[in-house]
Amino acid sequence: MSAENFDARKDLEAQEHRNADLTNSIRDAEIRLKQKEDELYCSRRDVEASRCQNQQLRCDQTDALNEKEALEKHAACLAAQNHDLTAELDRFCQQDEILRQQLDRRMRV
Repeated sequence: MSAENFDARKDLEAQEHRNADLTNSIRDAEIRLKQKEDELYCSRRDVEASRCQNQQLRCDQTDALNEKEALEKHAACLAAQNHDLTAELDRFCQQDEILRQQLDRRMRV
């Protein structure tokens, strides 16, 4: 019987040792799991922040493109006005030159 008690005690101690090892393994696995969950949370937060930033940048780009288009239209309008004014100024210069020549002739006569 004492041999059976000794064997039972030895088995019990071995079982307790295995339980302690498994407890440590579980604790280590839970720590690693918590770290991975924290990393996943940070990654998801970063991805969501990147999505929001991307969406804002797309809106900004659309606004900038619309503003560029409006400025190009305005520049085209100004260029057309400039062309018309230059043509009108040329006509005035030609008329002025003609009037000057006519006045010079009258002064000579």
